[in-house]
Amino acid sequence: MNKVLRLGAGLAGLALVLTITAVALAGASANRSAAVSIPDLSTATLSALPGNDWVTPEGNLSGNRYSTLTTITPSNVSGMKLAWHA
Repeated sequence: MNKVLRLGAGLAGLALVLTITAVALAGASANRSAAVSIPDLSTATLSALPGNDWVTPEGNLSGNRYSTLTTITPSNVSGMKLAWHA
């Protein structure tokens, strides 16, 4: 009985996600002026070291969270200040 309830809850959650996605897609297609930028998800892009745009939360598929950006360096990191806080 417990498995049936969990399955039903899972299916209800999936139905909700699919409904929200369908509504969002319908709204985007109804408004033709809305441009959607789809990132390049090729193997080379996903494996490369991240620069300005991280395609995964860890930066790349290796998950090393290393950035090739050079604006922040060991010599200037001590001068950083909090810019935003929730």
